[in-house]
Amino acid sequence: MNLPPLLPTNEHEAFHQASLSYSDRCVRKHVRRLDSELPFSVTEVPWYAWGRFLVDSKIRPASFLEYATADYYIQDAASLLPLALVGLQEDDLVCDLCASPGGKASAIAERLGTNGFLLANESIRSRVDVLKYSLVKTGNPCFAVSSYDPGDLASRMPNAFDVVLVDAPCSGQTLVARKKREDNAFSANQIEHCALRQKRILESAIRMLKVGGRLVYSTCTFATEENEAQIQWLHEQFPNAWEPIEPIGLAPWRSPVQSGCYRLWPHRDHCSGGFAAGLRLVKDLDLEPIGSADRTEKKWDAKANKGADRSELLKQKSVRESLLDLGVFNHVATEWKNGYLQCMTPGVRNAVNDYRQVAMEPMAILIESGNHFVPTQGLALLGEEIFAPNRTIELDSNQAAQFANGAPIPFSQIEGSSGKKAASAWAVANWNGRPLGWCKALSNRLNNHLPPWARLNLS
Repeated sequence: MNLPPLLPTNEHEAFHQASLSYSDRCVRKHVRRLDSELPFSVTEVPWYAWGRFLVDSKIRPASFLEYATADYYIQDAASLLPLALVGLQEDDLVCDLCASPGGKASAIAERLGTNGFLLANESIRSRVDVLKYSLVKTGNPCFAVSSYDPGDLASRMPNAFDVVLVDAPCSGQTLVARKKREDNAFSANQIEHCALRQKRILESAIRMLKVGGRLVYSTCTFATEENEAQIQWLHEQFPNAWEPIEPIGLAPWRSPVQSGCYRLWPHRDHCSGGFAAGLRLVKDLDLEPIGSADRTEKKWDAKANKGADRSELLKQKSVRESLLDLGVFNHVATEWKNGYLQCMTPGVRNAVNDYRQVAMEPMAILIESGNHFVPTQGLALLGEEIFAPNRTIELDSNQAAQFANGAPIPFSQIEGSSGKKAASAWAVANWNGRPLGWCKALSNRLNNHLPPWARLNLS
């Protein structure tokens, strides 16, 4: 193994041993659930206010009902470092350029207000679904998901964002201990290949920033070529254009070789290790376009769809009647598109209108299924300030565990032996006042409508 050059020689052996071991388990508390008790003992992650280390790393945090209600997100502590550099405001326009599986994107979505907007982009389409699942669990529909190559997205959305987050594909040296990378992650060829790709992504990312905007760059590797050298390259390419972001609270983790850069080490910080950097753009880069986005097809599609608008409007009437039966909305707009009813806060609506050439998917809340409409898991999880369901059913812990496993709930368990229906039609199943998902009353039970991705193996 090639050891990182920034480490003192007397730490090499400790680093080597720690990098081959699993790091301490960590969760990130939902920002709107900070006062809630976790079902296990924790200590604070010092570089991120909402991060918590599990005292006992043998505990599986996904085996508790609090995880089913999204009180916390399971996330390595090192991946919280870039979030400490974002400096998020509620009305920020944010792009997470390489967003899957969604740990950082969901943390950002939790904190945005109705006028803020997150575009969570993932160029690898097979990874988009897991990204959507992560975002849906936040209970905040302030996001849309896209799947573009970074260069293509930059050509469609220049100078659009207050924050661009680049969690760059890298050699993944911190993942070797978790058997997610081979030892060749430390090879010179692999590092060089990744460093070149990271430059191409950064070239796109900086074009998407407004003047005054923040670029946050992170990796899960130790190689200087993929970390500090990338930030130094930006300074060299665009002199006097960047101001380092240097929060006082992150001083203990500053890189010794480049301002605005921070490192975590497995033997020092009880995590897998990682790198993050923050820069503020202080002047216009005056860049040439990297290639014009092909908007012809989008314009043609819009014209072709005009004839279908009337039938879609008629369908929307039926859709809205279905919504009225489910609950009451506040602060959001809805739009029927391609068999889905999408939910949009003002920030999302503005982004969709301003960038019609970008194929972005806001959160779906209703899906056409045959001749009727089915509510989505995301609709059940929306915060109460946005959606109030007409019918809810409070489950006790045993019933909630059954429900989280995907099982139906017999009426006899809810209303004694009377067999009387506990609800009619659709209702949201709650535990401790928090939504778990949709259920529907049949003749003798509440049918469980948790999607497979939301089910947990709870004992």
